[in-house]
Amino acid sequence: MATITPVSGWALDAIVALDEACPGFAGRFLRASNERRQVIAAFLSNISADHDAEGATGEYLGRANHRSILAQAFEHVPDGFRRALAKSGAHPHDAAYYRDLYDALAFGHLHVVTAIMHVTWLNPERLEIINMLPADLCDCRIIERIKDLQHARDLIAVIDLFEERTGRREGLVKALMASPAPIESIVRRWCRQIKYAEFPIEESASYRPIRDGLALHEVARRYRNCGRNYTATALLGESAFGEFIAEDGRRVLLCFDKSEGDWALDGVYARRNRPVPDSLGAQAREFVYIHDIRDRWDSSQTGNDVARALGRLLQPYSEW
Repeated sequence: MATITPVSGWALDAIVALDEACPGFAGRFLRASNERRQVIAAFLSNISADHDAEGATGEYLGRANHRSILAQAFEHVPDGFRRALAKSGAHPHDAAYYRDLYDALAFGHLHVVTAIMHVTWLNPERLEIINMLPADLCDCRIIERIKDLQHARDLIAVIDLFEERTGRREGLVKALMASPAPIESIVRRWCRQIKYAEFPIEESASYRPIRDGLALHEVARRYRNCGRNYTATALLGESAFGEFIAEDGRRVLLCFDKSEGDWALDGVYARRNRPVPDSLGAQAREFVYIHDIRDRWDSSQTGNDVARALGRLLQPYSEW
């Protein structure tokens, strides 16, 4: 015999009460299909059975078909309600779920109804996700890859940022629907197109600022370092990168940080994070200095010996 999924909470209380008045009802419920379990749970969530009528209710629920049970409990059975219940698993959910599902199908926007009808499974969290998603993201090809409510909120926020900064929302949404890849990988790739809002130093013959994620990934590839890991902080204006070009043509990558309110030089990098020659490093830091940007690791600007020692021995931490 197949393993029986247990029942708990309000539904168990209701089933036990019906079983007392109609012996055998609990066993029939436990052996029922997922769809029948959910149809009965929907009925019980919306009907307050009179104690004296529990026997009749148990008999009715034991013999009536699914459509009749739903019609008895709800004033109108919207299209897709029974199918949605069949996709809601074996365990009854909180009673509010059944009214929320009913309302979404009976009164919800078309994109909400369509999503409920097309997703492969449902539960209270997924229903909340469907209700919260804007119409263009409320597509089962996207919903099926959303992990939880926080994942949905993150997606909405990043799509809105992408739209604000690029005006190309439709392209990203179409890419999300067309590809079966994880949402993170698609969003990450498209967000490289976003132009960075702030640059500590403007472009010149000696300096080339990194202006977007495409350029950041390209320079990270050339320098073979972890610059691409700063994509999010660069988009938020908390990190910035640029390439300093010395008079003799040698180049180093400059990393800036704004976590303390003002821009500060956070690191000077050669390729593969090899040591930067002293003369080249001095030229780069002098260039930054004349643009009124402090060097976070300049021990002369630090007020105590411990901080100076940390700066000399550990700086910059991102070179480790």
